[in-house]
Amino acid sequence: MDEESKKTNLKMIAKAKEDYEKLLNMNISEIYDQFDDNGKSVFWHSFIDYIVVNDYDNIDIFLQ
Repeated sequence: MDEESKKTNLKMIAKAKEDYEKLLNMNISEIYDQFDDNGKSVFWHSFIDYIVVNDYDNIDIFLQ
């Protein structure tokens, strides 16, 4: 990978980290309670790519 690609990747990672930190710092429960069922679905689909249930007590959640 060349230096320009590395810089681009680092910028993308930093932006994603910043976006997730903003999400975690929001008062999600207050906002979430105002969503209808469709809004809740859109909320979860906005950052969860897919979920794998391996066992009863083993669930992997893959983020976008």
